[in-house]
This record gives sequence, structure tokens and C-alpha cells, in this order.
Amino acid sequence: MRPQARGLLQVLREPRRSILLVAGFRQIGKSTIIEQLADQIDIPAYVAPYETSLRLDRIESAWQHARSSFGRDRAVLFIDDVDESPGWAETAATLWDDDTCAGRRLHVVLVGSVVGITSERTEHHLADRSEVHFLPYWSATEMREAFGWDIDRFIFYGGLPGAASVMDNPAKDNPAKDNPAKDNPAYRLRSGLSDERDVHARWVRFIRSSVVERAISRDILQNVRLNKPTLIGRLFELCCRHSGDIVPYAHMLRALRDVGNTTTLAYHLRLLSAAGLATGVPKYRGEDIRKRASSPKLQVINSGLVSALSGITFREARADRGVWDRLTRAAVGAHLVNSGVGGHNRLYYWLDRGREVDFVVESGGRRSERHRLEDHLRAIELRIGDISGTMRGIFAFGETFPPVERVTVGRSSPRTVGRTSSRRFSSGNQQVSVERFLFERVNTRNRA
Repeated sequence: MRPQARGLLQVLREPRRSILLVAGFRQIGKSTIIEQLADQIDIPAYVAPYETSLRLDRIESAWQHARSSFGRDRAVLFIDDVDESPGWAETAATLWDDDTCAGRRLHVVLVGSVVGITSERTEHHLADRSEVHFLPYWSATEMREAFGWDIDRFIFYGGLPGAASVMDNPAKDNPAKDNPAKDNPAYRLRSGLSDERDVHARWVRFIRSSVVERAISRDILQNVRLNKPTLIGRLFELCCRHSGDIVPYAHMLRALRDVGNTTTLAYHLRLLSAAGLATGVPKYRGEDIRKRASSPKLQVINSGLVSALSGITFREARADRGVWDRLTRAAVGAHLVNSGVGGHNRLYYWLDRGREVDFVVESGGRRSERHRLEDHLRAIELRIGDISGTMRGIFAFGETFPPVERVTVGRSSPRTVGRTSSRRFSSGNQQVSVERFLFERVNTRNRA
């Protein structure tokens, strides 16, 4: 069970207070979490069946069924894909208020996309009645524990458990874990896949159809009205090609053509971020009023999305140093983005007179002099690929915004890594390997 699911289970054991809204990205196991919660909760539970017709009264019908089944007893109602039902927020608000007035003790868990759950309409109707819990993509640790993946597979395929299920044999296309049986024609016949490219093509089709296309067509376009709906897909492809790059809005306007203005682009980037596809990391300035007035650093939220659109297989990517370095950078950035989903960590980059810091993590809340050293600012420098350049950016940042923790991720001597990696982002200068960094957990909460 994921840590977020355990948190939900704990809330459901508390007295009824508010509707639990669970917002998550595509193919991360939202339905599985519902089944786990219904199975482990110590009070009666009803999981509303999914209806492809998406009737207007689907929410009310499931709610009434739970009422008639449990009466005034403590119980839980789960409804998945709730944001695909028209007018669901208004209906849920009305039914919740009726239960409150009648003294019913029915807990309600509504699950949907981040775009639908966090929309303005939802906030208008449920702001005072709900508590939002976010489900990010799976971490490297979760993928290792569930599927036995090593760090290389995580970097290429990303934290998508739904996509992992379509892979045939975890060792089949991994040069580090060759499987002699894969060269046997009988083995290939039994698997139904002729070679590595067939496995890869199947995985790419899954990513494109079940993750990217559904996130755009259902999570975004069903919940938000856009004047130029084709722009969202083109912008996503641009983010994949330039993940980790600082791209001025003017350059994006020229590359995409006929897209309107920078405000339109910024809005579409926010939609892509809510859909779990890509985001624009803002520049850190230390002044809240100016943080949005900068060129964004484009960043995919799952490195597997870059791999799926790259057209190369795992083996080919692993053999190409430039491609692999780019994927590794995308995986580190995606790890930081997911660590802050729904929590209190905010992610930025920093650039001043040619001096750059790849990522700046700001942990909120603790700004008194006594606690400024604890979970305030972390400057993260990526030493991946060409490391011939200096590190003047990270030291300049520390001088401009003291105090700050400096973390270098990438190549280093084994002795240095072993000495520093056991301390998670402690104060001072830290140097950690990519593997250690991706398996570390950045402290954050996923309950809003």
C-alpha cells in the first residue's frame, strides 16, 4: 500500500468531517487504492461501479444506495472517476449537506483527475466541505519494491505501474540482466512478442493512448474549455523535446506558431502540469510578486514520457551517452516535481548573469530565525554528462540567499558518496549519486 493510501486509511478511521477528494494522474493505481482501502477499512464500505454511460444521476444513485444500505451507521462510499460525471461537485455538495443535517455518518471518498478535482467549479462548491489528497507518480523505491526495477529501468520507463504491467519480462530488454531464454524461438512464441522492439512498441502505444491522449482528451478537454485545443498536445511535445531547458515564452511562440500570447502559453502549461504531463518550473527570485514573470524551465513530470516520444528502445538509449544523460536529468527533475505534488515544497531554478542552479527546493512555513536552517532552501546542482564546467552557480546562490543547503547530484568518488549519502539533505555541502538521490524521499505532505 502506498504511503498516501495509508494516510487516507488513517483519515477514514477518524470521525466524519469532510468529503475526501483524491486527485491523481493517469495509470498510477487510483482504482487499486480504492480496492485496498475498502478491503482494509474496519467499517462497511460500498464501491460504486463504474458506468461507461456516465449518467447524470450516477453520483446520486450511488449515494442513495449507500444510504439505504448503511442507514445512520458509520460507513464509507467510494466513487471513482467522479469528475467524468456532469455536475458532480454540485450534486456531492447537496448530498453531503443533507447527510450532515440528518446525522448520517457516511464517509465519502471521491476519486478523479487532478484537473477535475482542483477546478474552480469544484472549489466553488466543495471548498468548505472537502479535503484534497494528491497521488503523484510512483517513486523509484515504490517501483523497485513492486516490480523489482533497478534505477536504469526507472529512469527510462518512469514511475508508471500501469505501464509496467504491459512489459513482458523485466530482464528481457535490460543488458545488465540478460536472459538466455529470450533467444529461443519457442520462448518468443510463448511470449507473443518477437523481439525487444515489439515490447517497446507495445509500451509506447500504451503510454500514448492510455496516458498522454487520455490525460489531454479526458482530464483537460472535458474539464476545461480551450479556444485552441490542438495547442495543448503540441506544447506537450515541445516540453518533451526540451525537458530541463530554460525556454523563453517568445521562443515557444515562434516554435508553436499562432498560439496567441504568453498568457495563453502559461495557462496551458498549468493545465499540462495538473494533468501530470509537463510543467514550467519558475525562476527563484526570493520575492513572491516576481516569481511568475520569468522564462520557465520546461520539465516533464515522468521521464517515461520522454522515452515514449523519443523513438528509441531502452538498450539504444543506454548505449547513447548523450540520450541517457538527458533522460537522467529528466528523471531527477520529475522526482523533484512529484515530491512536491500536493505538499509544501515549491520547486524553482535560479539564473543570474550566467550563473545557474538547476533546481531550488523551498520548503514552506518555517521562516523564523530559529528554524531557518531546517527545511527552508536547498540548491540542487546536477553533475550529469559533461561536468567540466564550474559550480559557481550553486555557491553564488548560497551567498545571495543564505542560509542554504547545497546538494550536488551526479558523478563523484565512491568514498564521497558513501560518506554523504547516509544523511538526507543535512546542512552543508552534500554530494550524492543519482541512484541514491532518486531513492531518497524528499519530505513533503500530500494532504491539502
